[in-house]
Amino acid sequence: MSWLVKLDADLIRQVIIQAATFLAFFMVVKVFFADKIRKMLSDRQEAVEKEITEAEASNTRAKALEEEYEACMKGALDEKAAILKNASEDGVRTKAQIIADAHLEASVLLGDARKEISREKAQAERALKDQVVDLAISAAQSVSGQTLTDEDQRRLIEESIRLIREA
Repeated sequence: MSWLVKLDADLIRQVIIQAATFLAFFMVVKVFFADKIRKMLSDRQEAVEKEITEAEASNTRAKALEEEYEACMKGALDEKAAILKNASEDGVRTKAQIIADAHLEASVLLGDARKEISREKAQAERALKDQVVDLAISAAQSVSGQTLTDEDQRRLIEESIRLIREA
C-alpha cells in the first residue's frame, strides 16, 4: 500500500470521480434501461431460436424433398428399365413373328411353285403324248397306206403310251 501514498491527490480524486461516474452511469442504465435491454436481449434470443427452428425445419423439408427426389429418380430409372425390357421383348416377338410370316410365305410360294411345276409337267406330258400320238398315227398311216378307224387309233395310242412308260 505504500504505492498509494506516492500517488498524487489529483489522480486519486480523478479515479474516485470516474468510479463514481461509472457507478452512477451503471445505476442509471440499470434503473432506466435494464428492462429494455433484457427485453431486447430476450427478443433477440427468441428471434435467434425461431430462426434456428425454422432452419432445422427447412433442413428437414430439404432432406424429405431430397429423399422424394431420389425415390422419384429410382422410380424413373425402374420405369426406364421396364420400358427398355418391354421394348426388347416386343422386338424379339416382332422378329419371331416376321420370321414365322416369312417362313409361311416361303412355304406358300414353294407350294404354289410346286403346283405350277406339276401343271407345266402335266401340260408338257400331254403335249408330248399328243405329238407321239400324231407321229404314231402318221407313221401307221404311211406304213399301211390307209386311214385308221377311231378304234385302231385308240389301240395304237395305248400301245405307244405303254411303250413310252416302259422305256
